[in-house]
Amino acid sequence: MAAVALCLKPISAVSPHIVEPACLPLCSAPSGGWFRVAAVWTGGKITLSYMIGRLWRMTMPENGKRPAGIVVGSLVAITFGTVFVLANSAALPTPWPVVIRAVGLVAAALLVVGLALVVRATPTATQVPASEHMDRRYWLIVALEAGALFGGLAVINGVLHRSAVSVAWVALVVGVHFFGLAWIWRMPLYHWLGAAMSVLGLTGFLIYAFGGAPEIVGLVAGVGSGAALYATVGVALRRALRGRTPVAV
Repeated sequence: MAAVALCLKPISAVSPHIVEPACLPLCSAPSGGWFRVAAVWTGGKITLSYMIGRLWRMTMPENGKRPAGIVVGSLVAITFGTVFVLANSAALPTPWPVVIRAVGLVAAALLVVGLALVVRATPTATQVPASEHMDRRYWLIVALEAGALFGGLAVINGVLHRSAVSVAWVALVVGVHFFGLAWIWRMPLYHWLGAAMSVLGLTGFLIYAFGGAPEIVGLVAGVGSGAALYATVGVALRRALRGRTPVAV
């Protein structure tokens, strides 16, 4: 898998119970977009720090090259999928927020474990120059996505005052951007992800247009998009174990 176009800002430890064994470069933006992999210490002897450390070493550049992007891409997709699930289930009636969030966190944890197993079970990833994937076409897609996201949200929230469909717009734009990434990186799996998120976003707009509640829009466009990202990671990990991992950033 490949890293999505958006970069995450640095995250600092806010509790002595949070440990930060490593940080992963998600993209080479001039501002230095980094995602700090934080693990919650639950006590006892665990191998999480070792697994994260190994994932980190596999994703670090070496002589200007990067490994196949299933590790970084999977971590990014799991992270954004979890954000979609947690953020868009809060408005649902009790007990659904707790249920959906619990299921989402369990799914994310299982995917991280699966990713670690793939790392251990497969040989060292093929090294490819990062410039082969993050070329002008990539940055054009990034720029178009950012412009559509922030421009559209400004109109939806500031002009139309329809914040209920903000998540539908985000799902639609992110979904469309995956079509571009699928084309430049020759990754058919991204066509399916892009189609799923685009349909979920459009469905969110239709639900709102026909009088649906904002929380239902969030459930379909937001939680649904998180589930689509989770499913894509699952498929990518399954293909990796079968030796069909695509080489990408």
